[in-house]
Amino acid sequence: MKLTYLGHSAFLAEINGKKLLFDPWIIGNTSATLDINEIKSLEPDLVFISHGHKDHGFKEAIDITKNTNAKAVGVFELVNALKEKGGKGIGTNIGGRLNLDGVEIYVTHAQHSCPYSSPCGFVVKYERKTIYHAGDTALTKDMAILTDLFDLDIAMVPIGGHFTMGLTELPLFNKMVKSKKYVGMHYNTFNEIGTDLNKAKQFVEIMEPGESCDC
Repeated sequence: MKLTYLGHSAFLAEINGKKLLFDPWIIGNTSATLDINEIKSLEPDLVFISHGHKDHGFKEAIDITKNTNAKAVGVFELVNALKEKGGKGIGTNIGGRLNLDGVEIYVTHAQHSCPYSSPCGFVVKYERKTIYHAGDTALTKDMAILTDLFDLDIAMVPIGGHFTMGLTELPLFNKMVKSKKYVGMHYNTFNEIGTDLNKAKQFVEIMEPGESCDC
């Protein structure tokens, strides 16, 4: 699996030819390494949208799914809103499981606010790789069940605080959610989520926007 960090909370996971895009906020994102046309040229298979705040790619998902073969995945009301604006997608809900062309998806709880009903995260498994994108969330005990349900290869977790969990909660997150690798996201894009990266590196890996790793 190749994982590329696109800035803020946006990632592209490539697993044996399958392209999975998460929270692709590009327009107005000063940390974004690609523009919207470059994102569309990647031809992702699925676009996961954790919630409707603009910094998580709802607007971009409409454009991507309207102009490529990609389908968005998100909570029912959010995907309905996306479809009303011309996009394509599959609506689901928290605790739901679905299989889309071999991609197994479990929708996780995220404690946050948002337009279009409930925020969420995703556990996504394709072939032998399992990844967890937590979305925007506080630390909750619900996360502990993921260790019982899945053998996670990588967990992408918000670390910026203020709007989400932050550095204080990371040790407990790592204790509750067992993963082979942890990567930080949702930090330093706004003043409110400025983060001490030296402290963060005790618990998560920090990827530079545009950087890729093999997992």
